Amino acid sequence: MTSSKPQTSMLCSSLQVINGELHCVPLEMMLMVMTAGDSVGENAIISPLAWTSLGDEVLLIMERPKNCTVLFDYIDRQIDEGLAKEFMRQLVEAAIHIHKAGVFHRDLKPENILIEYDEARLIPRVRIIDFGCGCFMTPGYHGYVGTSCYQPPESNTQGTYEAGPTTVWQLGCILLQLMSKMIDLFATGMQHCEHFLAYTIMELEVSEGKKMLLLLFFINILQLSELVINECSLCAKGHFSLRLPSSDCKKFLKSCFLFNPDQRITLEQMRCHPWFSSSVPPEAHP
Repeated sequence: MTSSKPQTSMLCSSLQVINGELHCVPLEMMLMVMTAGDSVGENAIISPLAWTSLGDEVLLIMERPKNCTVLFDYIDRQIDEGLAKEFMRQLVEAAIHIHKAGVFHRDLKPENILIEYDEARLIPRVRIIDFGCGCFMTPGYHGYVGTSCYQPPESNTQGTYEAGPTTVWQLGCILLQLMSKMIDLFATGMQHCEHFLAYTIMELEVSEGKKMLLLLFFINILQLSELVINECSLCAKGHFSLRLPSSDCKKFLKSCFLFNPDQRITLEQMRCHPWFSSSVPPEAHP
């Protein structure tokens, strides 16, 4: 599997001698090396194999699982709660592993997740790709880098964001998509939320009332999320419906979407959440 990207978009992380010449190692390549392990396919992160400079572009050569599909396409199928839980369990473990390696992916979303099929496994395997927005773990980030509809609220309200709470928010968004049939409605709603918040925050310095508007708007968004999380079926023009999540699943989702990042569940707490030990059997789909 290869990925070709403009040379100007590939940040340099270190230098490497190739054929007697000094070259700048792309940051994305370095982040993948740090997280993928020593053996190809050793963990959830797709293994980097090599890279080369093509003048204006950098070509990354990576492991390619034989039988896989992008999670974004997989969501088009009927995913029951049990299978969504198994995918989320793997994603949480992968996120913990990435952070322990000193890396912040910053752009976890269904388009950057592969689902790998293996006859030896009852449940398909989750694989993480595309570290193009990634960086090294540091305290406090300014200027959100990633997909806007997975952007945590604190990046707008506080101007900074942290790796742990941001990753938790993104995982919550992914789970919400796994439990929803219509991806477009989710993405459109979250993007509208982000654009509205950005516009409102621009006015904060001149009007304290805007802060209240921001709060009220976000409360409305969370109330909409509550419709998703509660045991209900929402139909919009006959094209959108939601499966009914279990009580533990609802609590899991709520803990991911707490407005205050300091109160949001942590990755380690997600790993130990009762939802992962509840009896909702998965129904694997070929």
